[in-house]
Amino acid sequence: MQRIWFPEWLYRFLPLLYVVGGTLMLHLFGDQTAGQLSGGMLFAAAILIWALRWHARSDASRRRP
Repeated sequence: MQRIWFPEWLYRFLPLLYVVGGTLMLHLFGDQTAGQLSGGMLFAAAILIWALRWHARSDASRRRP
């Protein structure tokens, strides 16, 4: 199985890109169900990524002596 690799700059800004994409979807298609659903899913993905990264960093800092 091949691992997916992103450049570091893209990895750092991925949640922000999701938020921008979600905002665009809500702005462009906000009154339609598809726009609300996809915008909400992009926001949820950004929050999930931020939460997972925060959790991983807090676990890593606790493991270091």
